[in-house]
Amino acid sequence: MKREALALHHNHSELAGAPFLIIERDEHELVVRRHREILHFFMRGKLDPGPWLLAVTSLRGGEFTIGPDYLEVISFVGAAAVTHGSVRVKNADVKNLGMIAHVFRRLGVKWEVEGDDLIVPAEQSLEIIPDMDGAIPEIKTNVWPAFPTDLISLAITVATQAKGSVMFHDWMFSGRMYFTDKLVGMGAKIILCDPYRCLVQGPNQLYSENLESPDIRAGMSMLLAALAAKGKSTVRNIGQIERGYQDVDKKLKALGANIERVED
Repeated sequence: MKREALALHHNHSELAGAPFLIIERDEHELVVRRHREILHFFMRGKLDPGPWLLAVTSLRGGEFTIGPDYLEVISFVGAAAVTHGSVRVKNADVKNLGMIAHVFRRLGVKWEVEGDDLIVPAEQSLEIIPDMDGAIPEIKTNVWPAFPTDLISLAITVATQAKGSVMFHDWMFSGRMYFTDKLVGMGAKIILCDPYRCLVQGPNQLYSENLESPDIRAGMSMLLAALAAKGKSTVRNIGQIERGYQDVDKKLKALGANIERVED
């Protein structure tokens, strides 16, 4: 890490070179990124809370590759798991899925890697790995690169099809667990402990239900539950799901799902 001394004015400072992006700050120092180079600036005296603007004298072109949406990648992993099918997700950026892979292994779901492709084999074990002495494991969200809060709903749906008990804890959003009553209505055994935690005991046979998507993540989780359920389910308010998933019905149909978009 390169270390440089710098005296900043409250509003801005003229810095030569490429654009800077503040990525970390505390009372006396600043960590910023200039392209791929990390610069660590030690401040003279106490750093005012800001806002701070690090200005540059000129800009130049560059290249950037937009990575895949790991939320969509894992959604198709979940779809394969609950339907006992297999799927290959190409260019999945698997190097950044380490903690997610660890959590799904706890649920009895494993994938293989070929290059940058992620392959979910059919017929997963779907057996929850307990903690030491057979204790119920806890899956807890945290900031990236830990297990992300946006995947907790999908993991809960997968857990309904896994043998064993597991506690889910999302301390970030108090409303994340409320969709679980829809899964209970489909036959899942879920105890809502409080707004942040629920206990899932599986496996459960799910049955068809008329559902309404409350948000993107819960909506996709309900869609996975509908794929796993016996009978014909209806998921309404799909505009919520489509905020995060483009042409999800077409993609699932291409994988063999019996899914149809209808107008009310």
